[in-house]
Parts: sequence; C-alpha cells; structure tokens
Amino acid sequence: MNTITNLSRRQFLKNTGLAGSGLLLGLAGTPSTIAAESGVFELPPFVSIQPDGSIRIGMPCSEMGQGIHTSLASLLAEELEISMDQISSLETIHHPAFRNEPIKFLTGGVMDGQMTGGSLSLVGFYGPFRKMGATAREMLRGAAAGHWGVSIDQCRAASARITNTTTGKSLGYGELAGAAARQAVPEAPPLKSPDTFRLIGKAVPRVDTPAKVDGSAVYGTDVELPGMLYGAVRHCPLFHSKLSSVDDSAAKAIPGVIAVIPLENLVIVVATSTWAAMQGTDALVLQTTGGDASLSDADIDARIQQGLTGPDLGAPVAHEGDADKAISSSDSTMELEYAVSLQAHATMEPPCATAQVT
Repeated sequence: MNTITNLSRRQFLKNTGLAGSGLLLGLAGTPSTIAAESGVFELPPFVSIQPDGSIRIGMPCSEMGQGIHTSLASLLAEELEISMDQISSLETIHHPAFRNEPIKFLTGGVMDGQMTGGSLSLVGFYGPFRKMGATAREMLRGAAAGHWGVSIDQCRAASARITNTTTGKSLGYGELAGAAARQAVPEAPPLKSPDTFRLIGKAVPRVDTPAKVDGSAVYGTDVELPGMLYGAVRHCPLFHSKLSSVDDSAAKAIPGVIAVIPLENLVIVVATSTWAAMQGTDALVLQTTGGDASLSDADIDARIQQGLTGPDLGAPVAHEGDADKAISSSDSTMELEYAVSLQAHATMEPPCATAQVT
C-alpha cells in the first residue's frame, strides 16, 4: 500500500517535481532550501512545502491497514494548521532517522532500526510529528512577519495560509516556503492546547480508503519488474524438524520452474510465474528428521477444545447478566460453535516481498 524509497536530493527533485526553493524539514528540525543547483545530499525524513503550495509528508511506518498514515498525518496537519485534504501525498520513506525508539527500548537495543510493528508506531512518532508540524508552522509565521514587517504575534496560521490579523492580508504556505526555509529553526515550538484540537482525538476519514475502494491501490503482489522471477516456499511439516533430503525431480519438470533451493527447514522454488512456483512446491518430496509430531494444527485445536470442555476450564474473564437463567427460561435455544485459525494481524493479500538484486 505504499512506496518504500531511499531518496537522494536528485531523486527527490525528480519524484516531486520541486523546482526553485521550498521548505523541507526533518525530524531533527533541520531545514534545507531545495534548489536545482544545490549539491547532492541525503534527504532526511521530511515534510516538504513546495512553492505551488503542495504539501508532501514522509512517513516512517508502513501502512498495512492499521491506519497509521492517517494518524501521523493528522498529527502533523493539526500543528501545521492544514486540513487533511490539503496534503498532496504521503510516502513511506526509508531513512536511519526513522528508528522506532519504543521497539529499541523494549528489545534492549536488539531491534534498533526502522520497522513497523508491535502497535508502537503512534507511540514512537506522536511527539516528533506534532513537533515537526509546529516547527514548520512557526517558520512560516516568521517568514510572513518578516515579509510584512510586523510581529509574529500578528500572524495567524489557518488552512495553509498566514493571515495578518491587523490588515487581513494573507499569504499561502507555498508563497512563504522559500523564505521560511531561511528562518532559524525554533528549538521548542509551541504545541497546540488540546481544547483547540481540530483533528487529534476526532474522527478523521482514512486516507487509504478511497484507493482500496476504487481498486487503484497498489499491493505487494502487484509489483512487476522486467525479468522478475517468483518464489514460493515449502516448509517442513513438523515444528523444529529439519530437511534430510529433497526429491525435486518432479518440481524441476514443471514448465517455468528455474531453481529449487533447499535450506535448513524449508525449500524455495523459483519460477517464471507464481503459479509455476506454487506447483513446484506441491511437487516436492521432502524427507525430514526430528520435530514434535504432536505439535500440529490439529493437535493445537484439540488442546484448545480440551481447555473448553476438560477439567481445567480456565478463568472466566467477564460476567454480564445471568446467562444460565436466560437460557433456561427461553422458549427455544440454539447452540452454535465457531472456530477460527490461530492467526494474528492476518492480511487480506498474500504476504510477499520484492527484492531487486544488482
């Protein structure tokens, strides 16, 4: 659902069409004036405001249906005093500054990098995104104050414009972007009071919903590259079991299968199409050793059922009303049992990844 990019200045200019000067802010609050004649530099995590008023936001997290792009964008929009529909684009940007500090803390520093998971994206970036929006707002107000020769207190930000409260004159963010980029970066820009929030804590339409509804959303399985090959995986049947041998003769006979790659506890089939790769995995004959024969899907289901009907029923977690009385006094009763597979955060699309090897 999003584009992962590691952007240099040249790539940023090419992808955004930014010409002339604009305001670009990273999480550290360091601005850069972007111009075609500038030297090459690595683009920091950013909010960019272009001379035409376009506002683009770089995201540190992948949008996987959990709504994080909407949440983070609304934080920045709140402080920047813009509406959500005034954001031109949202992109997931790969950059070292986007490390997820809560995940790093909870793992004792073992997982120290940019990642999305653990329901910790909003925890990790709530403060930084509000500060980034507030920083941009104050720099725009400062640019307007300098333009009119007035105190910054006379400059009010609202709806992507700065208004002179004395004269009523106003300038758009795009008109002020170049001058704002030359402003000193405030170390502690004032954050809005909760009683003035327009977006935070309010119902905000999801930014990713329209594309999912109209079919224009690009999912991982939609990626197509020239000469791309496809892989499918066949795991050992038992948990903790290892491969001892693989008969891949039938798999290699399937048209489109390019290679069969055995690893410690799985086999990868590489082919010219997804279907050929999947057929290849089905045709493999695996010989394995070790593993827990009792630890299978069927065994797990049996253990759960035993927990529901056996002598150790566990502890009830909630009581609401008198269920036994209601059932006994009913004219008729129905007993239905529902079961779902043990999966957390299951995606609607097939999980996949695309790697470009050079």
